[in-house]
Amino acid sequence: MTIVSLANDVKVAKVIQQVTQIATLPEVTAKIIQIVEDPKATARDLQNLIKHDVALSAKILKVVNSAFYGLPRQVSSVDRAIVLLGLSTVKNIAVATSMAKLFNGRELSKRFTSRQLWQHSLACGVFCKLLAQARKMDNVDDLFVGGLMHDLGLVVEKQVFSKELGEVIEKAWKEKTDLNTLEQETFEADHQAFGIALATKWKFPHLFQLTTGYHHQPLKASEQYHEITSLAHLADVLAMRKKVGFHMENTPIDAEAIKLLGLSDEQIQEVFDAFDEKYAAAEIVMN
Repeated sequence: MTIVSLANDVKVAKVIQQVTQIATLPEVTAKIIQIVEDPKATARDLQNLIKHDVALSAKILKVVNSAFYGLPRQVSSVDRAIVLLGLSTVKNIAVATSMAKLFNGRELSKRFTSRQLWQHSLACGVFCKLLAQARKMDNVDDLFVGGLMHDLGLVVEKQVFSKELGEVIEKAWKEKTDLNTLEQETFEADHQAFGIALATKWKFPHLFQLTTGYHHQPLKASEQYHEITSLAHLADVLAMRKKVGFHMENTPIDAEAIKLLGLSDEQIQEVFDAFDEKYAAAEIVMN
């Protein structure tokens, strides 16, 4: 099932073509994703690729040795980092690093700057990780990056519809209207549609496509993915409530999706209370 209606497929495709002319996924990141998604790939394949990228190697070591991962001892080589963390986590660090580079540009309105969008995205990623830990899920790091990129569609709109997006956000605040509804009226699609289209174009893992495409309407995804999309939805809601960076105060909440996660009010409050410390650690590493 796709969130992009057939009526808007052509529109979305044209917009994605424009944005890929402006911003491309770094070649090394694309290759890392390709290696990790290949069931025949080994740690050595990844090591051979990363060792030729000094900046990425340094970034991986910085993240691995940060409080965000909390390893008991310092790691001095990328080879050791890959062994300790695994292929998937190193892939996530590479993707997160690449994503950060997309969040730049001028201020569109007093309520929406590239910096504010990055802060909100990072907050959503942290909440995804905390919620996944609360539910004792296995793919915690994947969900962190999935949350980090959930608003990829807003990056698309910022690049293609810069002036109009600023106006849409200001109108949503002034009229207390749902942002997604105004996006549909103005762009013929919302940021979920643009986000999942770009994530698919860049061959991102399926989990990342789900968080970008269904974080506002989680139960519109296929049923087997409701846990992931509902978690991304709740993380986005909690990030909005924290008011870190870009936020909209009238974002609709899907009570059924939150109920599906099976977390008690006490557990959600614990996650909310744990956020500040975890966000500070993530911000030091990711900025």
